[in-house]
Amino acid sequence: MSMAESHLPITSILATLPREITSIFTRSRFVIPREEVLYPLIKFILREKNRYYDFTSAGLSWPLNSVLTIRGMAGIGKTTFAATVANSTELRQTYNRICFINLGDQLIANGSVNNITYSMYVVCIRDLCRQIGKPPDIFHEEVVYLPGDTALAKAARSLQAIEKVKLQMSKLIDGLSVFLVLDDVWCHEDVELFNFGDVMKSSFSLFVTTRTLDMFPSANACWIDVPLMKPQDAVSLFFLESGRGDPMPTAKEFRFVKDLVEKLGFLPLAVRIAAKVAQAYPDFLCSENNLEDISSTIGTVPDSSAANQSIVNLLNRSFSIVTDADASYAVKICFGAMAVVFYHDDDDIRPWVSQSVVERLWAKLFFTSDYLQPYLLKLREYRLSSMGDITRLLHIMGLID
Repeated sequence: MSMAESHLPITSILATLPREITSIFTRSRFVIPREEVLYPLIKFILREKNRYYDFTSAGLSWPLNSVLTIRGMAGIGKTTFAATVANSTELRQTYNRICFINLGDQLIANGSVNNITYSMYVVCIRDLCRQIGKPPDIFHEEVVYLPGDTALAKAARSLQAIEKVKLQMSKLIDGLSVFLVLDDVWCHEDVELFNFGDVMKSSFSLFVTTRTLDMFPSANACWIDVPLMKPQDAVSLFFLESGRGDPMPTAKEFRFVKDLVEKLGFLPLAVRIAAKVAQAYPDFLCSENNLEDISSTIGTVPDSSAANQSIVNLLNRSFSIVTDADASYAVKICFGAMAVVFYHDDDDIRPWVSQSVVERLWAKLFFTSDYLQPYLLKLREYRLSSMGDITRLLHIMGLID
């Protein structure tokens, strides 16, 4: 063992996982490791291990402070990736605090905003205190506004209050070695509010998951686009989630599922939905139409069915940004219509189709169908007043580029 390795802050004691991460593994009964992505992520976080002695001699910390962002469309497994990385033995032996903040949940709960507010930030900070074993009571929600303050002045005071809380939190965790997962970021300006490593002397790593592209990333940020699953991994996930891991599937079922996951584009969320359909309705694996039968199968079973509800829950999680049920249904119709009309047999979207053409299709669909016309009003009530608004929403969700 080299001198650098002998001084590495790695112990046999594993850092405790917060309940937010353990619940992810409870919710997703089976996790495909996808080692081709997992190991490079861990390697980047623990990079330059051989220079540990050089860093500590110079008064620096290791692991190096960093911001790592993984980006991908809805349902591709970003949150599960983040939880799997945080749960790795290497990280839990290196960091003494593993933390998890779901920023998307905060924004969904406050449906009128896309950026984090001061009160939302304080809620996140208090939750972070709970996870690291510090008292949350030192952080308060009050921001003092003066009589006659304009909207701009109030915004400035809120920003100053956020910066004060950030500095206070940085000092509170300084001395700890912290790995923080910031899940489901909508606006990349919010990332810096949780980058406490700027003023810390000890190690701090921020792991961000998002569906959107940061047009102005910071200089030390690293980006990784999450790829679709490998065919064999998608097949394995289907059989695990459908409960067919034991007994072993027949050769006919294996060929069926192999073709099915290809139709699903190897997207984890879609594979899991199809697997839950197969688990609830065994005849699905014998269907000649297979994928085409999913919508009718789900639609003809009472919503009270526990098996059916698990399928609906998966769909709702992907479209959870739209909290109004009718507006969510209408947005799903738009996405489905675009996929049916503008995709090739090889699942590639037609490159010459412009945004205006897609939105014209949606407008025609809603204005000419007596069944769909009432949903236009629901969309407007949900602050979606044009087809362009729907395009932007689907972009934020990571469903279209």
